Amino acid sequence: MSTATEAVPRFKVGDWVVFPFGIRRVLAEVIEDRGPIGHRGRRLYGVRIDRSEPEPMTTEVPEEELEPAPREVLSSEAARKSGVSTEYWPRYEFDATYVREGKMNHWTVYTKGGRTQEGVVARGQVGRSTTRYESESPGDEQFAVITVLLEYDPRLRDPRDAPAIWRAMVDEARSLADKGFKAQHPKAVIIPN
Repeated sequence: MSTATEAVPRFKVGDWVVFPFGIRRVLAEVIEDRGPIGHRGRRLYGVRIDRSEPEPMTTEVPEEELEPAPREVLSSEAARKSGVSTEYWPRYEFDATYVREGKMNHWTVYTKGGRTQEGVVARGQVGRSTTRYESESPGDEQFAVITVLLEYDPRLRDPRDAPAIWRAMVDEARSLADKGFKAQHPKAVIIPN
């Protein structure tokens, strides 16, 4: 055996790495050191790309294709700028609730986070629901909810653990929801809560 295959492993279980996966670079967690069992004694690692249930996406990658992940937790924007795909990252669901004040076209918006969605690839506005009073004519909604999904760094168990990233996600969710709402109500005046 060559000394290259007997070298100390570069990564250990629990390390986060970046590697090419198809046409993307992805962030993944090392879940197994398979040892020097690859072609010509290459060291292979088992990595988990996402945490979706019941079966997370895993694959084996040769050590030379792996590089350490950035130490800092990334926002989705920073990841994309550095060439790391966020397609397999968990999504967090936000609901922006718009409440109409009387007959005026003034709407108060309340934004709240809901829950993590694993294994979902949708991003941005994914749902819209409205309601109107029975006596009102169509188009006179009094209440609307727009649901937005945004990805976050999978190293976080909850995006609220990183206040700067959480604040940016809330702001982005509101912005995307407002755009969707304004598409239906172009003359609406949106009042943040």
